[in-house]
Parts: sequence; C-alpha cells; structure tokens
Amino acid sequence: LGIVSGVSRQGKGSSGVIIEEMIQTDASVNPGNSGGPLIDSRGKVIGINTMGHGETVNFAVSSEIINDIVPELITFGESKRASIGVSVAATWHLQNDSLCQVIEVRSVKRAESPLQQGDLIVKVNSTDIKRRIDIRKALYRNTVGKEVEVLVEREGKLLELKVLAS
Repeated sequence: LGIVSGVSRQGKGSSGVIIEEMIQTDASVNPGNSGGPLIDSRGKVIGINTMGHGETVNFAVSSEIINDIVPELITFGESKRASIGVSVAATWHLQNDSLCQVIEVRSVKRAESPLQQGDLIVKVNSTDIKRRIDIRKALYRNTVGKEVEVLVEREGKLLELKVLAS
C-alpha cells in the first residue's frame, strides 16, 4: 500500500535513458520486487513499479507509457525513440494553457537545427503539444531519419519548421 505523491515526474533509468511521466509513490519498491503493478483504489493498473529509493521515494512508469512501449517490444524486441534534438520544459502560455519551451538545442548538428532556445513548440507532425510526452508520442518509431514538421511560436509569430528526427 502507498500514496501517489506526484505525477509527470522524470527519472533516469539504469541504462541512462530518461523516463517521462513517472508516478511518484511511497509504496515500497526494492531490488527484486520492481516490475509489479501500481494499482489505484478501484484495482485499475496505473503503472509498473520500476525504481525505488527505500521506503519513501519510489517511481512507477505510467500505464500510458507502458501501453505505447509493449507493442514495440513484442513486434521488434526493442523500443526506439526518435528525437528532434532539444531539451524542453513545460511552460504556461496565455492562449494555449501550456506548451513546451525549448531550453536547449542539443542536436549533434546544432548549427543545422532550425529550432532555437526559447521557441514554444505548438505542434509536432500535426499533434498538439501540451506536455513533453506529447512530443515523444508524435515521434513514432518510423520517424527516425525523416523530416518532422514542427510548428513553433517564436517572438510572437508562428513558424512551420522541418526538423530531421534522429
């Protein structure tokens, strides 16, 4: 038993991969018992217990992420993530409630990226962007190596950009 004390947390897995939209809980997760379900009071699985720091701060991968990854694992034996080469942070926006703001362009070919620090990402491949996870969802497995359409707001103007996903 435990209490959910936070949602939309970000954590780094043992392989160094950033895991988005984690659920923070005080349910005990120790070596050997991770991988079990995190359930709500109605018995619905809301996540998979993943990593823990003793009995106080522990994390579960949300079922939203699990539902995206499992079909890839079954079909391909792995899950690949496309990237548009930026780090983003959620920010409040007057017209759109929230958007993701580019805080760093970290692409290997940064000089070639049309994205700039401070850009507000409005859409990726016609998908509205409200949270970081929306970007990941818009970048399906088949987008690696392809141009992605990114709509950004820069200095009050909307710009349609083409970004090479890697």
